[in-house]
Amino acid sequence: MEQVEVPLTITIMLPRWHRPADVDAALAEQWDAFLASLRLHEEGHRSLAMEAGREIIRALRSMRTLSCSSMEAEANRKAGAILDRYREHNRQYDRDTGHGRRQGAVWPPRERG
Repeated sequence: MEQVEVPLTITIMLPRWHRPADVDAALAEQWDAFLASLRLHEEGHRSLAMEAGREIIRALRSMRTLSCSSMEAEANRKAGAILDRYREHNRQYDRDTGHGRRQGAVWPPRERG
């Protein structure tokens, strides 16, 4: 293959809070900490997606000596295997982080004391 492109669109959706003017400062601070932790967690998923895309590019660029008729099927097989592996990486990331809880992405915040 002479030219390999892997289109990748990543959308991270985060909750939005329209703060009342008289909101308690401690609550606003807790929200900001939660949102930062959630963003950190979701950026971990984003990084895995970017790694998967780069790995697919490397795999497709390394393809040699296949006939044109079999190249598409082989490219799809390789890319599919990589995507399957990265789906498992994402599941493991969620298990390791408790779906972000261990990174502080917990709402409502736990009572301390």
